[in-house]
Amino acid sequence: MKAKELCRKAMASVLSVCLLISTAMVLLPPMEARAEGWTDNNGIKYSYDSAGTAKVTGPSSNTISDDITIPATITVSNTSYQVTAIGDNAFINCSSLTSVTLPNSVISIGDFAFSGCEKLTAITIPEGVSSIGDAAFSMCRRLTSVTLPDSVTSIGAAAFQYCSKLTTITIPKDVTSIKEYTFSDSSRLTSITIPGSVTSVHSKAFGDRNSLTTVYFGGSESEWAALNINQLQNATIIYDNIKCSIRFENWDGTVLQATEYPKGTPAADIVEPVNPTKPADAQYTYTFAGWAPAITDVTQNATYRATYTATAIPPSTYTVSVTNDGNGTASASPASGEKGAKVRLTATAKTGYTFKEWQLTTPGGGSISSTSANPAEFTIGNGNAQVKAVFEKTADPQPTPDPTPAPDPTPVPDPTPDPDPSPAPTPAAQTRENFDSKYYADSYPDLKAAFGYRHDLLWQHYLMFGKKENRRVRFINGLHKTGASEGIAGDPAAWQMAGVFRRNPLPESAAFDTDFYADRYPDLKVAFGYRHDLLYRHYLTYGKKEGREIRTLDMFHATTYADRYPDLKAAFGYNRFLLWRHYLTFGKREGRIVDWDTNSRP
Repeated sequence: MKAKELCRKAMASVLSVCLLISTAMVLLPPMEARAEGWTDNNGIKYSYDSAGTAKVTGPSSNTISDDITIPATITVSNTSYQVTAIGDNAFINCSSLTSVTLPNSVISIGDFAFSGCEKLTAITIPEGVSSIGDAAFSMCRRLTSVTLPDSVTSIGAAAFQYCSKLTTITIPKDVTSIKEYTFSDSSRLTSITIPGSVTSVHSKAFGDRNSLTTVYFGGSESEWAALNINQLQNATIIYDNIKCSIRFENWDGTVLQATEYPKGTPAADIVEPVNPTKPADAQYTYTFAGWAPAITDVTQNATYRATYTATAIPPSTYTVSVTNDGNGTASASPASGEKGAKVRLTATAKTGYTFKEWQLTTPGGGSISSTSANPAEFTIGNGNAQVKAVFEKTADPQPTPDPTPAPDPTPVPDPTPDPDPSPAPTPAAQTRENFDSKYYADSYPDLKAAFGYRHDLLWQHYLMFGKKENRRVRFINGLHKTGASEGIAGDPAAWQMAGVFRRNPLPESAAFDTDFYADRYPDLKVAFGYRHDLLYRHYLTYGKKEGREIRTLDMFHATTYADRYPDLKAAFGYNRFLLWRHYLTFGKREGRIVDWDTNSRP
C-alpha cells in the first residue's frame, strides 16, 4: 500500500508540473508578437514587431534639438516596417526640440508624447491620426498653432494644457467629448470651434481661468445649453453648423483647391494650395505673389485667385546673313536686331546681270516684304536668318540676219529728173535732246510702268540697257525745243532733270538724300523706315534745330563723279542735276563712290 501511495503521489507531481508548463505556454504571448528595438542614424529609437509596424519610442537622449523628421518606414535587416505610432513619453521633456514632421502613416500619438517640449513652436498632425493621448502636448509653452485633421476622433485629457501661446484651435468634426484639463491654462486661446458632434464637455476642460471670447458651435442653441459648460459663460457663442466653400483658383481660372470650412473658421486655419505656378511667355517669367483678395476668416463662400509678379525676359538679338549666287553683291542694314526689327536688303548686279529675287534660305521665323523688290524690307523673327540674292543674265541682243541678196535688177534708163527737187531731210542726231522718249515708253510697257514718260530716266535706260537689248528707238530733230513730248508738263522738278529749266535750282526735297539720313540715325530708321516724305519732314521740323547731318546736292561733287565713271560722263556730261539724280536712284545701290564737300552743310 505504501508503495502504491508513493507511486500515486509521484504521478500527481509529474502531472502538476506538466499542467504548469502547459498553462505557462498558453499565457505567454507567441514569440513572433514580441517587439524588438532599433535606433536610426539620427538617434531616434523605434520598436517593431512581426506584424510589419513600428512605433517611435523616443530619442537616445533628451538632448535632441532643432528639427526632426520621422520617416514613414524603417528598414531593419532588409525588412521594412511602417511607422504607425508615436509612443507614450516618446519626446517628453525634449526642451531643445523646435519642430517635428510626422509621416502620413502615423495613426496615433501616445500619452505625454511631446509634453514639456518648451521650444516646439508648430506641428502639423497628418491626416490619418485618429487619437491624441493624454497630455500629449502639455506644457508646450511656445506652441502657437496646431492643425487637427478631420480623422481625429479622440483627444486625451490635458492634451493641450499649459500651451500658453496657443490662440485658436478647431476641434475635428467627429470628436464626441472634450475631457478634463484639455485646454486648461492655455492665455491666449481666444477662440475655439466645437463641432456639433460633441455631446459632453468635462467641467474642467477649460480650467477655472480662460481667455476664450468666441466659441463657434456647430450645433443648435439647445444642444449647447445641454453641454452645461460653466467655464464659458462670458464667451460669445455663435450657433452655426453651416459650412462654406473656399475656392482657390490659378491665374487662368483653373481650380487648384475647393474645401468646405465651418463658418467662423479663422483665416490662419485655411489651408492654401502649395506653390501655384504660371508658365513663362515670350516676354516674362512669373513668380507667385499671393492671393486676391487677401484670405479672411470664413463668413461665406469665397474664391481666392493666385497673383503673380512678372519679370521681363531680356530681348534676344538675331543676325541676318546675306549671300549671293556669285553674279552680284548684297547686304543687310542693320545686320542684326531684336524680334520685329526691320532690316533693309540691297542687291547690286554685276555687269551683264540684273537682280531677279530674294530667297529665304533660313527664315528664322522672319518674313520679307517682297521677294522681287530691291531694296526690300526683312522683318526679323525669333531666330537667326539667311537671305540669298539671285541674279539673272541680261539677254544678249539677237543679231540681225543678213538679208538674202536680190538678183540684179534689169537696168532701166534714168528717169527724167524732176525740176529743182527738194533737198532730202537731214537725219536726226542720236542725242539726248533728239531722243523720242514717248515713243520708247509706248513701245515697251515694262519701261512705261517703271518710268512713265520721264525723259531723263528713259534715256538713261536706253544707254545702259536698251542698246544691249536691241530695243527700238526713234530720234527726231528739234523734238525737245519745248519739252512737250517728254510727258512731264506741270512737273518743274522733272523738267529741270530733263534740262528744260536748268537755270532754276533743284527743290530741297528732291535733293534730300533719304537713305543717308535714315542710315545715319538709327532712331529715325526705327520710327520712319526709308519713307522720304516723313524723313524730310522730320529734318525740316527737328533735324535742322538738332544739328543732324544730311547730304544734299550742294555737297555733291558732280564733276568728280562724272570723271570717275566714263559711262556716266558719256550719258550726262557734267550736268549736276542728272548726276545727282543718278546717284540717288542707281549709284548708291551700285556702290559707286562719291566725294562730298562737308563745308557746304546747311
